[in-house]
Amino acid sequence: MRIELRETVWASLAGALQSLGPFGSFLILARVASAEELGRYSLAVAVTVPVFLAARMQLRQAAVADPQGGASFCSYRRLRVISAALSLAAIGLFAQTLQAESCWVLCAVALVRWSEEIGDIHYAPAQRAGRWPRIAASQLLRLTGALVLLPLGWRFAGLPAALLAVALWQGAVTVGLDAPFARVLEPARQNAISARTLLRLNWPLGATAAIVSLIAYAPRYALAWSSGESAVGDY
Repeated sequence: MRIELRETVWASLAGALQSLGPFGSFLILARVASAEELGRYSLAVAVTVPVFLAARMQLRQAAVADPQGGASFCSYRRLRVISAALSLAAIGLFAQTLQAESCWVLCAVALVRWSEEIGDIHYAPAQRAGRWPRIAASQLLRLTGALVLLPLGWRFAGLPAALLAVALWQGAVTVGLDAPFARVLEPARQNAISARTLLRLNWPLGATAAIVSLIAYAPRYALAWSSGESAVGDY
């Protein structure tokens, strides 16, 4: 009972830290950035989140729920890397249709989101093993780095550079902490289920999450279309 309670507390802490990242970024930018900059950032988030949710396909949850299934962690990770890369490329192509300032912010936000998605899938082995303190520690590192780098980068180099610094920090945490730990918990083994099969099984989950997200962000799209990015920042 005590072990279950401790795992629940750590799991709640990890989830709270993950949720605090976007919220903290909005709070920081609301204090230091102009309404137009905040609007660009807010609109970029509204564009990138549905795309990456579709690419996410709840693969981390699927990997955790299938501890002795035919698909290895490598298959889940391979599919996440491919889908996230395609999402990043699609957003980059769309960004070329925007003005320069909006283009750079959208690309930078997409890079942050891409690095988060790659890091997220590496939590699956730790979550499966009940190593929630390790996940919470990683989330705390990511959050602390983002909350420090975002205002400093904005002050000295502008919003796109600040977001790029956050993306690099997220990548460093994944490479230096999460990926090695995932390899220890999930050594490579032969794949009985391919990434293509996982795509066929899980794409409806991603599509559903993306549709729900699009509905939630609809007011931002409407404001940007009718009144411009500064109105989105005020919203």
